[in-house]
Amino acid sequence: MPGWGVRVEGAKNDVQGNRIGTHISGTVAVPNGSGGVLLSGGNANKVAGNLISGNTTGPGVEAHGTAPASVITGNLIGTSTSGAAPLPNHVGIRIGSAGNQIGGTTSAARNVISGNAQHGIDAHAGAADLRIQGNLIGAGVWIEGDDSSIGGDKPEVPPNTIWDNVGEGVYVTPSGVGNAILRNSIHHSGGLGIDLDPVGVAGIDLLDPDVGANDQQNYAIITSANTVGGQTIIGWDLISLPNAEFRIEFFVNAACDGTNGEGRTYLGEMSATTGPAGFDSGTAWPTVTAPVGSQVVATVTQIVGPAQYGATSEFSVCVTVT
Repeated sequence: MPGWGVRVEGAKNDVQGNRIGTHISGTVAVPNGSGGVLLSGGNANKVAGNLISGNTTGPGVEAHGTAPASVITGNLIGTSTSGAAPLPNHVGIRIGSAGNQIGGTTSAARNVISGNAQHGIDAHAGAADLRIQGNLIGAGVWIEGDDSSIGGDKPEVPPNTIWDNVGEGVYVTPSGVGNAILRNSIHHSGGLGIDLDPVGVAGIDLLDPDVGANDQQNYAIITSANTVGGQTIIGWDLISLPNAEFRIEFFVNAACDGTNGEGRTYLGEMSATTGPAGFDSGTAWPTVTAPVGSQVVATVTQIVGPAQYGATSEFSVCVTVT
């Protein structure tokens, strides 16, 4: 049918329990011409518990710049009703406004965003303060806005699983700064697990003065990785901004995906503080064991205040656990 399946122009509306872009069986596409659900005006709308798939020329859900602070939760977006077979939208979710939430802190809030032709989540430049929590995401996340969080720093804020992507797991464009990517499981990407524009591995530079995508935050250098008696010990160096605080997260993979790896299983984290020369080093003793022969990597995220996080780096170079 032409146009949008559902168009919302007011505030505090609920779109719940529908099949949008599919036959009633939930297994055959009946596409809407423009897309599934459009939030085009008003704040605090909710899109929950729907099957939004088969909209091959538009997004499953789009929030325009005039529709902030909405919640998209508990949906199947780009799959059949089983959640296991693809029934693609052109894009899963496209966000252009600030303060929105995709997913949440409970298992019922989790979206399955998979099988879509392009990105699972496409966050445009106006999508500041976007929270992406606890979702299963295929086809990757594209970030153009600022100060968003993908995952979270605490166990009560569930991370996302971002997997099986043709391109990058998470791609941050030059306009995107201050975006925190924490505790997620990112694996089986065709490109880098996390890629800060331009495409390809970013370098490490003294005092980290760059601008652009997440300010080209330097990743850590893993200097050693050993597991003895069930305890993994990881040595690391950090070269970055002077006199600054950082969160270093460690991950393990069965194999390295290229030179700079991905992060399938979260091991743990520790803090680092650089001095005037922009350097720190240390040893991490994560509570999760990395098997001998596996590959460990790390990310670095700026700490900008108490429990407040800024830009995250790409994954580091892989190091084999001995």
